[in-house]
Amino acid sequence: MQKFIDLRSGREFSPRSPSVLCLGTFDGVHLGHAALLAETVRQKDALSKLYPDIVGGAWCFSQPPADFLLQGHAEHILTLEDKLQLFYEAGLDIAVVGDFPSMKNIKKDDFVNDILIRDCRCVKSICGPDFRFGHRAEGTPRDLSLLGNITVDAVLYEGEAVSSSRIRRLIRSGEIEKANALLGRPYFITLPIEHGKALGRKLGAPTANQLIPEHLAVPKHGVYVTLATVGGTAYTAVTNVGTNPTVGGGAVKAETHIIGFDGDIYGEAVKIEFLSFIRPEKKFSDKSDLSKAIRSDIEAAQKYFDI
Repeated sequence: MQKFIDLRSGREFSPRSPSVLCLGTFDGVHLGHAALLAETVRQKDALSKLYPDIVGGAWCFSQPPADFLLQGHAEHILTLEDKLQLFYEAGLDIAVVGDFPSMKNIKKDDFVNDILIRDCRCVKSICGPDFRFGHRAEGTPRDLSLLGNITVDAVLYEGEAVSSSRIRRLIRSGEIEKANALLGRPYFITLPIEHGKALGRKLGAPTANQLIPEHLAVPKHGVYVTLATVGGTAYTAVTNVGTNPTVGGGAVKAETHIIGFDGDIYGEAVKIEFLSFIRPEKKFSDKSDLSKAIRSDIEAAQKYFDI
């Protein structure tokens, strides 16, 4: 039904310590979520004298409810693995990951008493004003009174609440810098590098190719200034998102030219951070024109970083 993950080691464990938990879906771990995580850390510190072994954590589902309730596939801003990493970087100790299909019919009071209090040993909860839980989403923050719940106000950006749906729209439209402002960090993907057609290498700009799964939010097709992190080192990069129509198209991929890097990273999971949109994806008349465009894109990235 749920599993407990030690964010430091990534391993599952059986809970023994009392906990402070923030509750939500946390897709994106955006500025609004960051406020919840920060409050969780503050409450953990405040309760540490009363509970010396207390831990701070986040409660979420392994797959958001939208995956099961919406027709078609839902677009995620983050994979679960990346979400857990961001929890850890925010200062949390644990994550409790629930399974929505097995929990969707739990009554709201049972969620509080059996899941949070009994199983998670939760002594304080934190959530946003729109948090809902239990069968038919009948539970509201008021129903968490047994846990002395703290409801954190929504974070506003340009007069509108920061939300995952808003960020998805910005990512899809290529407004990546505005999406990053709402996230409080660059939008990124972390996916394994796969073998491609080696066209980039033939054109003098080898690329690291990543197949973008259907369940991830796909940026507007086009070319972006990016950062590629390989082996803990961040490199200036240029990434084309799309189907590469010049050479026949295909599945949606991120094809990244990592400037100044030419190592073998096939099979490795590489983090690509999207910083700025350069141009839309385009079908070129021949490979010569494509080569010129690639050189221009690299120059744009170098200018962005003032290299």
